[in-house]
Amino acid sequence: MGKRLLFGVSFCAVCIVFSLFWTIWAIDRELIFPRALDPYYPHWMNMNEHFWILPIALFNILTIERPKFSKKSSSCLLLAYSFFYGGLLIHIKHHTGKWVYPFFNVLKFSHLVAFFPIVFSIAGCFHNFGFYLNAKANPEKKKSV
Repeated sequence: MGKRLLFGVSFCAVCIVFSLFWTIWAIDRELIFPRALDPYYPHWMNMNEHFWILPIALFNILTIERPKFSKKSSSCLLLAYSFFYGGLLIHIKHHTGKWVYPFFNVLKFSHLVAFFPIVFSIAGCFHNFGFYLNAKANPEKKKSV
């Protein structure tokens, strides 16, 4: 099950976290990681959580041989995770009145409605990219006749 999670969910989630975090940071740091958190959450910890995850995930996807399961089952796992996580974010907002991520506060409802399907689609692209990278790094061995 661990390798299914690596190929179905983990790599995609890491790519989404990395790309969203650093894109929003470049646009307006306060929307993703307010300066007021700096005394409590040092820069090195932020780098560990939002930067170093991508090189580690790439290393894993390039060095671990993909188990024999279909891309379809892996895609279903990713879709289930995406809906669960999106639902969890909405559930937390509904019960606490606050978004988990500050940048959601500046999005209008129509933007939020578009945000989740767009992120899910991007996750699907990362999913395919992970399979592509793994296939290039670990070509299937042909049996000699």
